[in-house]
Amino acid sequence: MVENYYFTDMFCKQNGIQILYNERVIFPRDVDSKINYEFVPSLPRIKMDENARKDIKTMKIYLCEDLRARDIYLVSVNVTKRWFKGQRTKLILCHKNNIPLNSTVYSSMPDNHHVQYDLINERYRLVGRNSGKLGMGEWTE
Repeated sequence: MVENYYFTDMFCKQNGIQILYNERVIFPRDVDSKINYEFVPSLPRIKMDENARKDIKTMKIYLCEDLRARDIYLVSVNVTKRWFKGQRTKLILCHKNNIPLNSTVYSSMPDNHHVQYDLINERYRLVGRNSGKLGMGEWTE
């Protein structure tokens, strides 16, 4: 457990701000006591895929930090053949030494995207709308 003040109360008090709702002051409150809360991450960093075939064990990776620790980078490149309307770029996974010129390296995973890691063959692929026609990119070893 960690002791901490409510951030909104503290911010409002420090900056002389009042937040009203139905003509009633809701922030800052007249509470100066500390509260206890427990930090619980909202999304696991790496998760075993329960639907994987028995001969292919995969993990899901949700953070680019975890990829970079393995010398894999998520990059955006210009798309030559679009698979949805308005698409300008596609996302690919690259090794540290093979990042294409004129590409953008991502520091965080886009919404509704994750990386599958094949534990047996030690390869990666991106899953999400911008990764491939079927919502999955090619395997990268």
